[in-house]
Amino acid sequence: MFNWLTNRFKKRGVSLDNPLTPLNSPWFGPPALAGVTVDEESCDHYSAFFAAVRAISTDVAGLCIQPFEHLPNGGKQVALDHWTYDLVVHTPDNLRTAKKFWAAIIGHCLRWGNGFAEIEWLGSGSARLHLLPPDRMQVVLEDNGRIRYDFLGSLDRPAKKIAPENIIHIANPVSYNGIVGKSIVATARESIGLGLATDLTLASWYGNSAKPGGVVKHAKGPVKANTKANAREYWDELYQGVFANGRVAHMWDGDEWIPTQLPAPDAAYLASRQFQISEMCRWFGCPPSILGDFSKSTYNLEQTNMDYVQRCLRPWVEFTCGELNIKLLDRNDRKRYFFAPDYHQLLKADTVSRGQYFAVCRNWGILSQNECRAIENRNSIGAQGDFYLSPANMVTGNQLVLQDQQLPPEPTQQPAPSVQAPNSNPIRQIILDELGRCLRRETKKLERAAKKPNFLPAAEDIIAETAAIMRSNLVSSVVAFNSLDPTHKIDLETLVNRWADRSRSDVQSVEAVSLANQLASNIEDMGTRWTNRPAETLDFVTNGNR
Repeated sequence: MFNWLTNRFKKRGVSLDNPLTPLNSPWFGPPALAGVTVDEESCDHYSAFFAAVRAISTDVAGLCIQPFEHLPNGGKQVALDHWTYDLVVHTPDNLRTAKKFWAAIIGHCLRWGNGFAEIEWLGSGSARLHLLPPDRMQVVLEDNGRIRYDFLGSLDRPAKKIAPENIIHIANPVSYNGIVGKSIVATARESIGLGLATDLTLASWYGNSAKPGGVVKHAKGPVKANTKANAREYWDELYQGVFANGRVAHMWDGDEWIPTQLPAPDAAYLASRQFQISEMCRWFGCPPSILGDFSKSTYNLEQTNMDYVQRCLRPWVEFTCGELNIKLLDRNDRKRYFFAPDYHQLLKADTVSRGQYFAVCRNWGILSQNECRAIENRNSIGAQGDFYLSPANMVTGNQLVLQDQQLPPEPTQQPAPSVQAPNSNPIRQIILDELGRCLRRETKKLERAAKKPNFLPAAEDIIAETAAIMRSNLVSSVVAFNSLDPTHKIDLETLVNRWADRSRSDVQSVEAVSLANQLASNIEDMGTRWTNRPAETLDFVTNGNR
């Protein structure tokens, strides 16, 4: 008997890292300290745990892992004609869609720490994936150093041994040996047990509580047993349950009223439940908003999504892509093809931010019009949308080299350099146009701020914001201007400070002489007098009056 037990423990292992170890088995340890059973099935009744598993598994599945092909120019494109595209993107087993399949296998990883899928190689150069229950799998390290996967069988499948090249094994990134992932349910069993116990305790308190508003005490002596039973039945029928709280309790032959004050544990339990959401977020590495807790959501939602993708989803996605690269592609295919996800859908910003992003990428030649439309899931407009824009005042380094090579040889005696008027510089109009846009934007914002209280602090913020925009938008134009006219160079910082000082001085003067009901109209008149500011400011800087 002792040898049988020894062999059985040796075969199955007793580590919680082993998915075969039943967490609530009497052979492998008691239930959680909170007194409830915690296993891969019961933990789904805990709302914070279920919300985390649902969010992470569906989001990883929604990232749409696809096969890509390396291009000769260093780019990449989706390998639509590769045999793995239909397997990974559409349906791995002809039973469920790819998103359902990957959500299920990531759900296994989040509960058991490991997800398994058997690869059935077909004779036509393709394959099919079969999802395996992780609680029936065992990873065995053989004497020769190779890994073997033992499927212990189920009601519809016989037991068998599976070679490592014929199985997709996605493990929890947290692992002691880099092969078998740690189960979050096993590691966090006490936290999950506390959450389950809190829910059960609160539900039991509301369901079983018999809290009357008061008691009428009778003055008789000892009560007979049958009378006690009738009284208990009468009491439970009238006063037990959530809908009976607060009723007045009446007893027999009594005339003394005793009020009762039983404090409900609502506040303590609600605070405990709030803490348990944060506890689950720590275990899964996700922000509270992913679990539906927006109590502290004063942060930027886009930054939250970026943090969620980088810290929580990216390890699962990279482990999955790495496993697919090794198991579905041979050594030669891996030089040309690889699996990667599409993060654009989860990292999409709001409409205004996306518009600004596309405007910058389009104007600077980073993206074409069709590429911008493709990111927004819109159709191509044809060949005319494949062109890339380039700012007129920008040239590449190789163009400068070609221009130098095509210049005629310098004469032995150079004529005296002619002084070019700053107004003849072709970049001047570009700078004036940008200054005009800054002027219109600043004027409109000042007019709106004048209609609200605390005008001067708001005006100072508007002037500082305009200065930052000028520094960003004028830097390339100022460099081009100075390269064409070295005798009338523009110092960008001087130009920006000159503009800000003029705005600040005029605003303070108007505010000092204006009544509260006149401030808005006076600011509007000031904007009308600012019509020639772009040219005046640029002439002041280029003429050397610094």
